[in-house]
Amino acid sequence: MTGEASLFDQEGNRKYLNAEERLKFYEEVKRIPERGHRSFCLTLYYRGCRISETLELHRRSLDHSNKMIVFRTLKQRRKDRYRVLPIPDELIHEIDSQIRSGTNTDFVWNFSRSTGWRVVKE
Repeated sequence: MTGEASLFDQEGNRKYLNAEERLKFYEEVKRIPERGHRSFCLTLYYRGCRISETLELHRRSLDHSNKMIVFRTLKQRRKDRYRVLPIPDELIHEIDSQIRSGTNTDFVWNFSRSTGWRVVKE
């Protein structure tokens, strides 16, 4: 299966959540008190993007008028590949709240990939 997309890793473990697991994740995400962590996890939930792709999001990545978000895709290993994905009002509101409460950087979230992984695992 070299070069083909797969639902399983090299050890045979599933890479992605099933519908039931996704619902459980969403229910847990709604309980996260920290706004930045909650908005980060909701972005992962709604858009199915990678942690690193999510952490690269800039304030300008959010298109309010069209309810879209623009991600640089890392899967294709090229710097010029982007995905434009629709997002629900709930996610727009959460990301906007995060931006307003965040620091003055261009990025929506200011934490590392390892922190992002820890937040998801919790």
